[in-house]
Amino acid sequence: MYCLSYAPLYSAVRSPNPYASLSGPQWIIYFPVNWMYDHTYLKKPLSAWAAIWGVEDDFLNASSNRRELVWQPSTKREIDEMLEDHSKK
Repeated sequence: MYCLSYAPLYSAVRSPNPYASLSGPQWIIYFPVNWMYDHTYLKKPLSAWAAIWGVEDDFLNASSNRRELVWQPSTKREIDEMLEDHSKK
């Protein structure tokens, strides 16, 4: 259920704001889904599910951006800070 909630939630957020993106601390909870999308055979079914919700292109673009991302220590630190900030809320 968790994996399948990503596309509909993103679609709902994107609907009033077409410039919404899949980056930011609010989406960190879906990091495991992003990993599955990028590294397992689930990419095709998750893409099909995203297409039903009208956000397949956004998912494909985000995946492409993640592949280009080079993980530096500062990036990990930023993620740790986002997680810390999010847990305080």
